[in-house]
Amino acid sequence: MILPPVVGADGCAGGWMAVYAGFSGPRWAVYPDLEGLLEAQSGAREIWGDVPLGLPESPEDLRPEPEGRRLLGRRACTLFSVPCRQATVCDGYPEASRVNRQILSRGLSRQSWNIVPVIRQADRLLQTPRTGPHLRESHPELCFGWLRGGGKTILPLLEPKHTREGLALRMDLLKQHLPLNSLQKPPPRWAADLADALVLFVCAAMSQSAGVQTIPECPAVDPKGIPMALHLPANLIQL
Repeated sequence: MILPPVVGADGCAGGWMAVYAGFSGPRWAVYPDLEGLLEAQSGAREIWGDVPLGLPESPEDLRPEPEGRRLLGRRACTLFSVPCRQATVCDGYPEASRVNRQILSRGLSRQSWNIVPVIRQADRLLQTPRTGPHLRESHPELCFGWLRGGGKTILPLLEPKHTREGLALRMDLLKQHLPLNSLQKPPPRWAADLADALVLFVCAAMSQSAGVQTIPECPAVDPKGIPMALHLPANLIQL
């Protein structure tokens, strides 16, 4: 089986968990930051990551989270609100939340603030001329729901990924689409992150044959010209 030269990437303790194509199946590695990931995987065609790409600067800049949450139903809480670009350059959480409320009429959650360094780095990289893999924003829970729905609808997995049952359900679903026999087992602290990176890799690989669909169908573009969209394969293709 020849896997496409794509990468699925998810933030984890210590940096970024990345899944990529090896000779005998998928492989994984952890990189300290997004820049290091891009350098190490410079030969990849695309990287599908769970990171916001494209930031609002006013209420008119519409991000895809509301539509994504509607599709996730009871798992909507896994799709965090994205801060405005002005908030990402603030020195601390109180100031960032105040600026976000001033610009977008809502405060900033601690969860969103905790990933601001990653958002800021991704935003800087997208505004810097470079060669290498194309970055696409996606979301693991939407990808799992897409796989479970057979590529025709989103059927979210209601069990959280950090529970034994939730992780087992996700790995069982992945095994239907990807050979995992030779995959090195990660330390327990990275198990859920590996599942997320794997599903992003699967959907990135499928999209190479199936094409891509976006949420929303016609995404808005932020003031820097960056599309704001969540990506999924257009239809189900078996690897």
